[in-house]
Amino acid sequence: MSILDRFADKLKELRSWFERENPPSYGIEHGFVPAVPMTETAVRQVEEEFQISLPSEYRSFLLRFGNGKVGPGRFHPLKEGLSSKPHRPFPLTSPRLGFLSPTLFEEPEDNGEWEELATEDGVLWICDYGCDMYGRLILNGPFQGKVWMLAPESDYYGPFGGWESLHDESAEEVEPTASPREYSFFEWYESWLDGQLKFARVAC
Repeated sequence: MSILDRFADKLKELRSWFERENPPSYGIEHGFVPAVPMTETAVRQVEEEFQISLPSEYRSFLLRFGNGKVGPGRFHPLKEGLSSKPHRPFPLTSPRLGFLSPTLFEEPEDNGEWEELATEDGVLWICDYGCDMYGRLILNGPFQGKVWMLAPESDYYGPFGGWESLHDESAEEVEPTASPREYSFFEWYESWLDGQLKFARVAC
């Protein structure tokens, strides 16, 4: 079974629970409405319009599951999530861990560096978790295809690893880490599916 087939099975189970129980959103902000798969032509048109090449996993997802809103947090459709500068180079060559890093025990001084960080460059704003926390799919550079977290209040712009509690109601609190795990788009999306199904199965 391919990973996309596995996603299809999990989405079917999750949709069945959602339609049966009509629960609060639990990360499905706009209701569980499946999208129509995008065509190759439609994907290429967006790439040409924004002068980008979409990461292969996300591209495959659009071709199979469409340009919808079913996903982590407030999951953004493709063109809604593209910033004004997605074609520009991603600005970081290493994660910015901020005061979530165990090597930094207090909030860093405001020296203006954060305001100068080009957080719109080279990314698709893939979701909004609320509370000033955002998922970013990196479109170019050495981290292309990875999902990073942008959390300005924590001075954090780095890999999703360490933020798994955002996908799982029963997960422990966010744990500071100096070596957060990188998540590809598929890994990130499936972590959300698994967290939602875990909650649904317990609720049933």
